[in-house]
Amino acid sequence: MAQKRFHNKDTVAVGMAFDDQSIALAKQAHTLAQKTGTKLRLVHVCEPWLSDTYSHSLGYHTTLGDVSAAIETSTVEIASNRLDEVINQLGSGVTVEKNVISSGSVAESLAADALVSGTWLTLMSFRGKANWLMPAGWSTALALMHASDTPVMIVPEDAKLDLSKNSLELLLADDLVDTSQPAVEFGFDLARRLPSLKINHLHVCGVTAENLGAALEQAIATSHSTISNDVSSDSLLKDIDMRLANSMQQRAAEYLSQLDQGSKRYQTTIRNGEVREELNRMVEKSDPDLLVFGRHQSFHRKPFLLGRIPFHVMLSQGRAVVMVPNPR
Repeated sequence: MAQKRFHNKDTVAVGMAFDDQSIALAKQAHTLAQKTGTKLRLVHVCEPWLSDTYSHSLGYHTTLGDVSAAIETSTVEIASNRLDEVINQLGSGVTVEKNVISSGSVAESLAADALVSGTWLTLMSFRGKANWLMPAGWSTALALMHASDTPVMIVPEDAKLDLSKNSLELLLADDLVDTSQPAVEFGFDLARRLPSLKINHLHVCGVTAENLGAALEQAIATSHSTISNDVSSDSLLKDIDMRLANSMQQRAAEYLSQLDQGSKRYQTTIRNGEVREELNRMVEKSDPDLLVFGRHQSFHRKPFLLGRIPFHVMLSQGRAVVMVPNPR
């Protein structure tokens, strides 16, 4: 029986930086919360005004401690007031919460807040090169994708995202491994919450007619081969793709059965070739509003590679990207 990891989550969160991009994202999140009947939570993390390095150099004397505490209190109060200003711009129809975290790592703080608040999806903007290098070489967006135990939507500054549209298209990239199954479940949970959402379930197979033909010729030439000369690379590739499509449908079957008008809102697509190239072609062809990927457990060893797709390739599509972690 399919797990329901996301059904009891009732909050959409936004990591707020108070720039135009994050304020625009808060408005998109408000629309999403309104459509899905969830709460909206705006979260701002105040960065420490005085690093440990400076504190050590200046000494931990009473005056410095008092000044530090006063600045922290003032910073939190200012951030709270600014969140109120944003909330006033959002309109009605949604319960809106706010949280100001006094200091700490932005990504880790957002990830922790999402866990304790029952957040279903955290949204965060991505400002490309301006936001790329952070302490330890991480961007905040990438660090959040790495740290979060709940789904994260990263929205590039040039993303073509309009959640107020009557019809939305989701491209669900599935490499058919166990760690990507939560991404499949999330895609269908989103479709359950958004009756106008359609899912295109995509798998890119690295086997092509060309490399299969070369392998087939080599196999037939082997003296002990039992492969008939009548076997063609095209027929073999067709059989492989059919088996892959069946696997995808099996992964989606139970979720699909629970989805209103599921058969009209779901399709599978198999593409053959190099993963990055075929993903690019598929995005250009289908023009999806959202891309959904599963996060692999080996992510911490390859900080710029999520599964088979590099982080920068995901965000270069000009689309919002949802990364769904595998439960630890």
